[in-house]
Amino acid sequence: MQQQERRNFFSQIASRLSPNGYLVSSDIVSDMSSSTYQSLLEVWLRMLLYSEIPAEEVEKFRASYGRDVAVIPPPEVESIIASSGFNPPVLFFQSFVIHAWYAQRKP
Repeated sequence: MQQQERRNFFSQIASRLSPNGYLVSSDIVSDMSSSTYQSLLEVWLRMLLYSEIPAEEVEKFRASYGRDVAVIPPPEVESIIASSGFNPPVLFFQSFVIHAWYAQRKP
């Protein structure tokens, strides 16, 4: 999903929420060019293998990130949410490359 599509998505959510209502959102995010991303991805994929997910499925996950799944850096997601009718989001959870935020709709 491109930035404008994401912004439209969050704007539509904001339009349906009561003023001061809350958005809770999670996404796969990271700076894919960073060594941190590579490290997190390798550990996450290894965890999937330990969970008995077939190796060929795990490789499909690896291939899809950045190609079929739009992975963007966390600050970009935060900026998109904040520019879509919400106060700046607050990161409240991270597990490997999955981040979750909450944000209050602007009045």
